Amino acid sequence: MIIEENTKEKKVEDLAEALADGVTEDATEEVNADVQNLEEQMKAELETAIAEGAEEEGTVQESTEEETQTEETSAEEAAEETTAEQIVEEETIVSEEPKKNRKFWKIFAIVAASLLVVLAGIYVGFALHYKNCFMYGTVVNGIDCSGKTVKEVEKILKDKVESYSLVITGANDYREEIKGSEIGIVYKGEGQLDKDFEKQNEFLWPMGLFKKNEIAAEAKFEYDSEKLNERLATLGCLVPENQVAPVAATVVYKEDKFEIQEETYGTQIDVAIFAEAVAKTISGVESTMDIDAKGCYVQPKFKKDSAEVIAACEEMNKYLTANITYNYDGIELTLDKSQFAAWITVDENMAPVILEDCVNEFVGTVAAKYNTPNRKGQLTTPRGKTVTMPLGGYGRSISKDSEKEQILACIKEGKSVTKEPTFSSKGTPEGQNIWGTTYIEVDIAEQHIWVIINGQVALETDVITGQIGSHDTPTGLFKILEKQKNRVLRGRPGPDGKPSYLQPVDYWMRVTWSGVGFHDAGYRSEFGGNLYCTSGSHGCINMPPEKAAQMYDMISLGTPIVIHK
Repeated sequence: MIIEENTKEKKVEDLAEALADGVTEDATEEVNADVQNLEEQMKAELETAIAEGAEEEGTVQESTEEETQTEETSAEEAAEETTAEQIVEEETIVSEEPKKNRKFWKIFAIVAASLLVVLAGIYVGFALHYKNCFMYGTVVNGIDCSGKTVKEVEKILKDKVESYSLVITGANDYREEIKGSEIGIVYKGEGQLDKDFEKQNEFLWPMGLFKKNEIAAEAKFEYDSEKLNERLATLGCLVPENQVAPVAATVVYKEDKFEIQEETYGTQIDVAIFAEAVAKTISGVESTMDIDAKGCYVQPKFKKDSAEVIAACEEMNKYLTANITYNYDGIELTLDKSQFAAWITVDENMAPVILEDCVNEFVGTVAAKYNTPNRKGQLTTPRGKTVTMPLGGYGRSISKDSEKEQILACIKEGKSVTKEPTFSSKGTPEGQNIWGTTYIEVDIAEQHIWVIINGQVALETDVITGQIGSHDTPTGLFKILEKQKNRVLRGRPGPDGKPSYLQPVDYWMRVTWSGVGFHDAGYRSEFGGNLYCTSGSHGCINMPPEKAAQMYDMISLGTPIVIHK
């Protein structure tokens, strides 16, 4: 049986009316079931109609065959039947076939029209349904919201925000959770989906079957920053005892060469970067955060493949090729990598450094080998007295600063050299005069001085030296360090902080930086003899004013001075 058109139309109208009234999800399922039953019933009727048409056609064909056989028999028995009767019979057969075809197409048209009506009803019904909810295929922030109202979706988003928690993971299987309730998180996204819903065209709902409509709704919410900071302060990863600082790659000396020592990673956290990363993760409503992935661990300043580390290692190995051999006065001394490898290191910027304190210590070793501080010289005074005295600073002496710079340069260039030490003074052989032919001689015992210019006595005079026993004038080999006119000499401060004396002088010629020098003493009327034993100076050599003036013009800075007893 074929379903009458009015019955089908009535079902479609009922379906459309139900959808127009705003069906629920359960009603939608009932509609879908009715449509499916209707389609199956229509399909069954169509198959029945086609079968009936085929059966009638088969009957016609059998009748035709029987008539043909009868005609052939009649033709044999009665040849007298006219050609007109045959034509009439053939036309009758031909005229029956279009009738059968018309009946089939009529049935098909009825079924197709009914199906279109049903489909149209379904289309309109769903369009009316989607006026109040999101269409099929709508996804909000990764959540399938097909058939859900704006309020229903907002509730889902709100529940998701207010049940939010962040799991923080890190090194050594660290794992800790921050709950939204601990930081006062509150949803603030009400009404934000209204515009997205208004843009929806419900008559385009079939598009959702082929393409999703993805909506990125902003996760609007607020949390208490102070509560978050308080919670962060309690995290186990920020406890000082749980944080291990990283160690940068460096260069170390092993087995006769420098090698790169690999860096080590720690668990020390950059608090500022960590706090910012947590805040961003929460703002993005992400549920997990890995401390390392977010770059929160303090990184080693240098790694084994850092260009600075590689360059430093190469440079330091070049230093090791240096070799210095000292050879002077029959004394040999060698400096090679077995000694200076320990002097080489790197600074905080991975630049190679040679420790100067170590170099200075080695220069001291060189000085101890080659200096002659105890060497003595001989002097014969103009009065024929022979004096033997230590040469002090006039003996053989290494120039420490100069030697240090030469050692540093040699190591940095990786040179191998044989050299003499760098001397500030090579001195003279034992017993020889090293002060030359121009000098000043002071004989404390004689209380007399001589100014020798080019081997000749240019000036001599009696003097008064330092008070014996309390302010003795020092003996030894010295030189003029300073010359000044109109100078005020100041004694050492007393208990009241004031100088023990203030003595103006016209000519001042310094011997030591501790305050000993030659100067005029116009306040004295006598010089020489034994006055230094009872009224000697504070250590200076007091001279008659006119003699001090003459000597001041004769000598220059650096003129040697020999003071003896």
